[in-house]
Amino acid sequence: MKFPRLASARTSLLSAGPGAGKTALLSAWREESTTPTLYLALSREDQDFRFFAYRLLLNWPSARARHTALEDDVLAASPGVRLARAIAETHPDACLLLDDFHRLEGAEALPEVMAFLRYFPDTGTLAIASRHQLPALDRPSIIRYEAAEPFWSEKPSFDDVLALPDELFAQVLALAAVGEVAPSSAGFELVRRNVACLSENSTLHLRAPWRSAAELVLKQPNAEQAWEAVEAQVAIFQARHLRTVREAEIPEILDRIPAARRSVRPLLLHLEGDHHLEMGQLEQAKGCYRRALSLTAGKGGLATDMRLRLARLASIEEDVPLLRDLLAAFEAGAIPLCALQEAELLQQQALLHWFDGRKDCTEPALKQVLGLPIAGDRLMAYEHFRALRNLHTLCYNQYRQREAFRYAEQMLAIAQEHGFHADLLRAHLAWLDTRAQDETEPQPFMSVVAIPPETFEGVAIEILLCYLWSLAVNAQLLYQHELALRLYRYYQACAIAKHMPIHVHMSGLGLLNNLARLGRLENAALVYDELSRVPAFGNSGLSVQRRWAMILSAQGRREEAEALLAGLLDGEVSEQEKTFTRLTLLGLKARHGDAAAEAEARAFLAAPEGRWLAKQEALFLSELGLVDPVPCFQLRVFGAITFQQGMTPIARWPRKKALALLALLVLHPDGCTTEELAQALFGDPGAVESLHTTVYTLRQSLKVVGGADLIESARGIYRLDQERIAFCDLYAFDALYGNAQALEGKGQAGMGAMFYELALMFYQGPLFDDLPEDFDVVREAYQAKVRHAQAFLKANRSVVSLARLPSELSRSL
Repeated sequence: MKFPRLASARTSLLSAGPGAGKTALLSAWREESTTPTLYLALSREDQDFRFFAYRLLLNWPSARARHTALEDDVLAASPGVRLARAIAETHPDACLLLDDFHRLEGAEALPEVMAFLRYFPDTGTLAIASRHQLPALDRPSIIRYEAAEPFWSEKPSFDDVLALPDELFAQVLALAAVGEVAPSSAGFELVRRNVACLSENSTLHLRAPWRSAAELVLKQPNAEQAWEAVEAQVAIFQARHLRTVREAEIPEILDRIPAARRSVRPLLLHLEGDHHLEMGQLEQAKGCYRRALSLTAGKGGLATDMRLRLARLASIEEDVPLLRDLLAAFEAGAIPLCALQEAELLQQQALLHWFDGRKDCTEPALKQVLGLPIAGDRLMAYEHFRALRNLHTLCYNQYRQREAFRYAEQMLAIAQEHGFHADLLRAHLAWLDTRAQDETEPQPFMSVVAIPPETFEGVAIEILLCYLWSLAVNAQLLYQHELALRLYRYYQACAIAKHMPIHVHMSGLGLLNNLARLGRLENAALVYDELSRVPAFGNSGLSVQRRWAMILSAQGRREEAEALLAGLLDGEVSEQEKTFTRLTLLGLKARHGDAAAEAEARAFLAAPEGRWLAKQEALFLSELGLVDPVPCFQLRVFGAITFQQGMTPIARWPRKKALALLALLVLHPDGCTTEELAQALFGDPGAVESLHTTVYTLRQSLKVVGGADLIESARGIYRLDQERIAFCDLYAFDALYGNAQALEGKGQAGMGAMFYELALMFYQGPLFDDLPEDFDVVREAYQAKVRHAQAFLKANRSVVSLARLPSELSRSL
């Protein structure tokens, strides 16, 4: 990049860091100048104005003589003004090039030098170079060459960083570690010195030329006050970005700090432990917390934090004796707590109550957390979120659905208000899971797929797997067993790829259930065999055995099935699991004609406890014939159009026009006018009678499955009652594809690939494949979307391609 040319009779202000080339540029301008020219590199001696004036006048004798003559002129009393006047009168076209102007900062001479520059002849040429941003100069025709100019090549060194004043040095180390800090007086001084710059989000960043030198200094044994500034800024960064996408930067920040230094700074150990805890690395987290506690000598707020963090670890590991011991120190109230520590203590006390069987004390303790004011503190807001999450889980497990809904809604509200992006999906899932708990009122599938794309940015893999599980579960609750099978397979592949054994087992259970419901008993047996080789989690083992008993019964192996269930009843299981297992046994006996068993089962289901169990397990119990299938409407339009209620489909469509009318209403969810439909179907907007006949025919077809009133008409507009159609593959495809496009546009290739892959699971053939060519345009538009998704997946390997399914499972699918 070439330097700019000298601008004669103008003022040029050059501002850039060490090694940028300012001196080289001034030297080139000195060679270019055709008028009396002086290059002057300022030194600390020039902080005395008399010395500055002496050096300058030494080169211009005539100006020196005039300056001497002006000493007694009362109108030229200011030394700076007198010097400028002497040059203006003797060398009006002078060219003065001043280098290293930053050396005069803070000097007594600076006001007089500034006066001299202000009154330097307007007809002359003036250029001033400094490492720092230059102060305002009241002169006409000023040209500024700032540090961001592309022709500079700044090369600040290790020593340049060390030469900074202590406060600025500490700030630079913090910037080298964290990458950004909030504005402060020290920060703005770094901006003035061209060391840092302000970003669009009003945070300070090191300028690129200083970053490498600062990172080298960061690795050295620096003063304690510098490290205090570093760890303070790391803590501020962690609080500012808690539960956001940028929280993932914490390990990178810690890695920039030498391990030897991290190991002796309690606050850094605290933050490192929190990262390990978030990643599920419990032993590493425990080591960090214990080391930090030992360094605090067991006193102060940080020591209290470490005891509370160790208590959190004990509750995660369900080490009740250790949890009780750690919390005992707080019972007397001898340890003073801030509000944040009080919130953490209440959370752990609530869990201890739960472990000790004092469940009546758990909920009040969690509600106490919600009584603590947030007052703009993101950390306290997150404690509220944690308490809401635990309260939701408590109500969910006690089947208090209305309260669970309320807590889920509060979770979502607080996550959105405080920008807890990492928890948005968790909050959505809490609501969805609560809704799915009552299988007699399955939620529309759109509520599962219409979650906004930003919810998935930076989400933890554990929560993402829960979302995939929710997709598959809701598909099976809506009798979309083939789709559920595809979704469970994808969920399992992701779980295997990410080494999540709990999710691998849960996906296997889902595959087992759906293969059995589809009548693929041999394949189900292969999955059962695979599941039998790995440890179960929670009550999933009992669910596997109950399903296997139903498979045995379906294979005609009644005695084996009943013996299996009887054996489960003799085992150590909860009363709820024992009740459900006994109900399964009664259901199987009833299917084989045992009237007494059927009467007993129906009597139980009529009781309050049984009514709730019937809601929880409606799909399973409907397979046993103990409850009626859930009457939900489902519509599929990829491939041949199919419409069904529960498991009952429309056998045939009597007229193509009726089918085409349904397709039009699907494509226009807000409805179509009579004229629009008549034009589309008959080529004549006036063919109203023909349209009415077609509407009647469609209603008669839908009547077979109880859906005659799904076609609404009002004020000349026909529409499909979308709210009553629980599943439509086209709308699900559109929602998932839209999320994929949004994430692709944001550069989230991996997440975008996942959504494209999910969308393709709903595409089971060309749109309206059994209709005439009237829909070719929209059909081709969707085929283009499919091609784009496939091309994107080819270019961006999806998570599934990273996994290897067990051979038995892959054969069964």
